[in-house]
Amino acid sequence: MITITLVKIFLYSLLGYSNTALAATGEIEWSALSGAQIQEYLQLQQATKRGSDLGHLMAAKDFLINGNTKMARFHLEQINLKSSQVKLIRNRYMSLIEFIEGNYRESLDLVSSFKYEDKKYYKEICVLRVLNLMALHTLDQDNLTRQKVDKKFLNEYRSCAVQTLSFTKNDHYWMESMSRFKTRNKNYLAGGEIDNYRYAIGDIDLTRIWIKLGLYLNKEKKLSNVISNIPADAYQSNIVRELLGLMYYRLGDYKKAAEFVEGITSPNAENIKGNIRLRTKEYELAFGHFNVALLKKENSVNALERAIPLAWILGQWKEGIKLLGRFIKPDQDERKKMALDTAFKIKIEDYERADQQLFILERLFKRQVPQEVEIMRSYVKLRRKEVQTLSESSGIACKRHDGVNCWIQMQMSIWENLGFTIEREENIFSEDELDIEALKKPIALNPLKETIIVDQKDIEELDSEKLKIDPTKF
Repeated sequence: MITITLVKIFLYSLLGYSNTALAATGEIEWSALSGAQIQEYLQLQQATKRGSDLGHLMAAKDFLINGNTKMARFHLEQINLKSSQVKLIRNRYMSLIEFIEGNYRESLDLVSSFKYEDKKYYKEICVLRVLNLMALHTLDQDNLTRQKVDKKFLNEYRSCAVQTLSFTKNDHYWMESMSRFKTRNKNYLAGGEIDNYRYAIGDIDLTRIWIKLGLYLNKEKKLSNVISNIPADAYQSNIVRELLGLMYYRLGDYKKAAEFVEGITSPNAENIKGNIRLRTKEYELAFGHFNVALLKKENSVNALERAIPLAWILGQWKEGIKLLGRFIKPDQDERKKMALDTAFKIKIEDYERADQQLFILERLFKRQVPQEVEIMRSYVKLRRKEVQTLSESSGIACKRHDGVNCWIQMQMSIWENLGFTIEREENIFSEDELDIEALKKPIALNPLKETIIVDQKDIEELDSEKLKIDPTKF
């Protein structure tokens, strides 16, 4: 703070401010300044604020390029929308973040302001509008809503194609293709465009789009038959190699797929490598590839969907919790996500937090709790030594034919507090391992052996003497 204050004093002295006008706290004594000095001061403050906003924009752009939407969002949120002069740029970047994260309506709203209709701004955001409208067409199931979106899409696409023509080297080949899919062009949907070799032998950008088009249509077989037409220098492109790797992976030729993505560290390439390792059950290597993919793109759904189960298989409980916290999908069931997070927390023995989440889940499921959640609740209550609630939860799970909880019910009639009992260090149970299979095995019933201490005949004789029974009288 001292350094900043000294710098301010220096700047103000350059502007001709009196040192007495600057208080010790860095506040300006306005009465000591002339009108020109006040104007210069305000201009300096405005320049400082603009410099700060530009710094946040540059940082956000850098994080966006590297796929880190979380940090990009953080920097954009530091910009004050009410006073900033970079509001339109900030909203454009924020719209990109929402689009990447699958929030298409929010993304479209951010670039729908009338201010973007200005030609110098429109060409910067119109492609984003077109892509959002294309995505919303898939999401909107109502026919009337879909027709409105279609009409708006076509108008937006035509305007955008004209305004951005100078930006494209291939006459908007990809966007034109997507437009034809959206308008249900039968030739495109059948994959007829794959036979158009002029795109395959064009420049690398056209080759890349042509291959991507085939993959988008699930025409890998047809694509593989004509892939020999692409120029040799296209194989030098990591993007083309990555697409070919994906093609061969879909065709089941995992060896070729691995060869094409070898040495490429993009998120998609790492996901392909991870999937290949999964097929051979090399779980640790697969887990490593998916983690590398997440370093490159932290919200990669493909990587997260595979890394989270692998974290469970490999016993990486804490890592599994972190990965699950990053997993976001528009259509995901938050109850299932919380249930899985609870299972991970049980594994790290965080029973208090697990109990809190199970309480929430009971209400989210409106007391129609799935059996898996009920079993977790029973175990947590056991470890927390809550006898009453353990009896309730294990009773419910037992009625749903869970053998372990039926066994817990039986043991609770023997031990005063089963939770304390299982934590005792001395041997309590037999040395035989207790599991479901052991409980299902029939037990051999051996008759009890009676140890004879006094013969029964001797007892009868003694009784006879005591009572003086005369056998002749009977």
